Amino acid sequence: MPAPPKKRKSPAKKFALYWCTTDDGSEDWFVVAATARQAAKFHEGNLGYDPGDADVELVMHLPPELHTETMWRDGPNGPLDDTAAWASNELLVACGAEIGDVAVGRLGQKMGDVGKAVRLAGRVFRAGSVVETVAAAFGDERARLSVFGGAKRAPFPIWWEWELELTPHLEKRMEDRDFTEVDLRLMLEHASSYRAGVSEGRFTVETRLRGRAWEVVVEPDEVEHLLVVVTAYGVDR
Repeated sequence: MPAPPKKRKSPAKKFALYWCTTDDGSEDWFVVAATARQAAKFHEGNLGYDPGDADVELVMHLPPELHTETMWRDGPNGPLDDTAAWASNELLVACGAEIGDVAVGRLGQKMGDVGKAVRLAGRVFRAGSVVETVAAAFGDERARLSVFGGAKRAPFPIWWEWELELTPHLEKRMEDRDFTEVDLRLMLEHASSYRAGVSEGRFTVETRLRGRAWEVVVEPDEVEHLLVVVTAYGVDR
C-alpha cells in the first residue's frame, strides 16, 4: 500500500514595514503586512478610503527577531499577530527607528493630529496631519523642519499655548475680510515670528494665509490665561 502523500509545508510569511500615504496626506502612517496589497487594503479599509486611494512603499522587511514563520511580533516583548496592523512605536524602535515629537499646536490637538516624525532607513517620515492638509489646500504649504536637528522656528512666549478669545471687533473683520476661525487658527499655527505692537501689551504675529502675508494682533490676558485676538489683516510685502 503506497504511503500517503506528505502535506506540503506552507511557505513562511515575510512580514514587512510599509509606508502608506494618500493624496490628502491626513492619515499617512506605517503598516505591518505580508504584502503591499494587504497593507493598502488595511489602510484604506480602516480609514474610510476607497480601494486604490492608498500609495504603498516598502520600507524594510522586519528583522528576524520580530517574526516567526507565520506571525510577526509587535516589538521585542509585544504580542504575536498574523494580520496587517498599524506599526507601534515599540516596533519602529526595534526596527532601528528614531521617533521625534512634532508640535501640533491647539488646532492640531483638536483635530487629533498625531505629531510624530520617524527617522528610519536613511529617511524621515512624517505622520499625516489634518491641519497641514487644510493649510496646503489654501496655498500655505511650507517646508517641514526636521525635529532631529537643524533650524527651528523661533520660540514663542508661554501665552502662545493659551486658549483663544475672539473679540467682537475681530468677528466683524472676519466677515469683512473673508476668513474664518479655522483660517485664524491655521494662521497662528503657521506663524513665523512676532513683535511688540503699537499699543502696550499687544503683539503683532506675522503669518500667511492662502499664499499671502497676514498679520494677527493679539493681547495676552495674564489673569484669565487667554490669548485675546484683536484683529487680523492681509499685508502687501
